[in-house]
Amino acid sequence: MRILVMMAAVAVLASTAADAQVPARGPAQDAINNLLDPIRWAPIETFDVAGVRLGMTPQEARAALVSKGFTPRATDPSQPSWAALVSERVADRRGGRSDASTVARFTMAEGPQGEHIEVWYAPTRAGARVANVTYTIPSNRMEAQAFLDSVTSKYGKPSFTERTKRFYCSRGRDSRASCWRLGDTANRPGLLASSEFAVRTIDLTEGSDTADARKQQLAGEVEAAAPKDAKASF
Repeated sequence: MRILVMMAAVAVLASTAADAQVPARGPAQDAINNLLDPIRWAPIETFDVAGVRLGMTPQEARAALVSKGFTPRATDPSQPSWAALVSERVADRRGGRSDASTVARFTMAEGPQGEHIEVWYAPTRAGARVANVTYTIPSNRMEAQAFLDSVTSKYGKPSFTERTKRFYCSRGRDSRASCWRLGDTANRPGLLASSEFAVRTIDLTEGSDTADARKQQLAGEVEAAAPKDAKASF
């Protein structure tokens, strides 16, 4: 009897091991697999979308797009430069004229397979720099699984997955929650590929931590130039 029980246990373990090699698909199983599998941090600084990487200048981004067969629109809309943002806030406190200089706001381009790409820039001390890249291709041009397979082929194994999404996250606070928040907003630089709905999408973002740090830097420069040290006159 004892031998029969042991044989049955071995059979169950073998079956479980075989099943583990080919995990079931679906939201519940994706969640289990992600929890059991240690997170893989991605080198986001090396990732590109149609040749465009985070931190590029507008000139570099446009050149990269052209090299990949994309056709950027002739001109880019503008936004206030870093100097303009600082001087505007200083003028609000101290009066006087503010800097009116501008930098590129975003670049839009069309690809050879019906793709559309938007490259958004953030004003920094060093000039405009790529902060976000969004790429889309219509579903009638590419099957969902083929799209997701091509994402894995280009960027490697994701940090974690969902049925229609692939998440790539740079190291930050050591948890998936800090990697990608509810609502698909990354804290840290990251890339999200999605095959939902009628388009296939890749979103490369600098993350909210980077944007918040830039806001703090801007506020620090404004405070240094025009500190809140007015004396009440009443």
